[in-house]
This record gives sequence, structure tokens and C-alpha cells, in this order.
Amino acid sequence: MRLDSSSSPFCAALARQVRDQKGRTAIHSEAERSSVSFAELGERIPAWIDALRRAGVAPGQMAALAVGNVIAFPELFFALRGLGAAVMALDADLSDEAASTVASRMGCSWVVDRPSSGPGFSGAPDPAVRLRPVRPEAEIPEGAALVKLTSGSTLDPRGACFTEEALLEGIDH
Repeated sequence: MRLDSSSSPFCAALARQVRDQKGRTAIHSEAERSSVSFAELGERIPAWIDALRRAGVAPGQMAALAVGNVIAFPELFFALRGLGAAVMALDADLSDEAASTVASRMGCSWVVDRPSSGPGFSGAPDPAVRLRPVRPEAEIPEGAALVKLTSGSTLDPRGACFTEEALLEGIDH
């Protein structure tokens, strides 16, 4: 299965790495005592895309990604972007209720997390990952790829929306 890079500059960059660096380590997780190569990413991300699509994730939606610092985080980030869904990184230590509240308030339709117990969602490459629907209370700005949460000094979360192009420009600088 190929990584579709047509809709996302991030996914296009990753597709080039998958093509050119197949056998090299792409991600290593000390906590999980595991690594994946670029070739494995090229297989796992399309599998995530299929699982997310079958579960109902659609272009123009946003998912709160609260899986923590694990290999599944970048895989899911690229899969969501490959689907045309925006991503909001969320603290994996939040309770289900708090994560759902913040996600809903920021316009997410989904929370992707790793519960302490219970099943993940069917067909996912990592069976520990769960996908939960939430009802979005806000609209996502068109073209948003990543929403960064900030509370400033108010302790009231606000979202700063970035397009892929803006993020790539920041990387270039």
C-alpha cells in the first residue's frame, strides 16, 4: 500500500523519505523499546488511514491526538493529515472527560487516545489506541493542519491554527 501524498506537503515529504530511506530507522521509542523504519512507516500509515476512514474520520474534521510520546503519535499525525483532517495535540494524561471537553470546545470531532484499559478500535495498527467521537462546538478554519493549545496567563485553553505551509515555512526559517 502506498502513502498518498497528493493532499499534504507533510505527507509528500514523508513519501520521499520512505522512498529514499527505506531501511533506515524513522522513529525509535525508548519507552516502548521499539523502532520503525521508513519502509514500515510507509506500510503503517496507510493502514492507519484505512482504519480511521472506516471509523468515520473525514476530511475537514479535526482529531485531538492524545496518545502520548509513542510511535503511534507521528503515524497518526501523518495518517490524519493524509485524510485531510486537522490535528490538535492534547496531553495524554488528561481524564477522558477533560480531553473530551477541550477537544469539543476546540472543534474536534474525535479524540484519539490510549486508555489504561479496554479495547482499541478495530483494524488499527496499534491495538492500544482508541478513537472516540466528540461533538464539536466550534468550526475549524479552512486549511488548518495543526492546532496548538495555549492558555497564556488565563489558564483558559485557546487554539492557534496553523496551515502545513506555515509550519513548513517555520521549519525553513
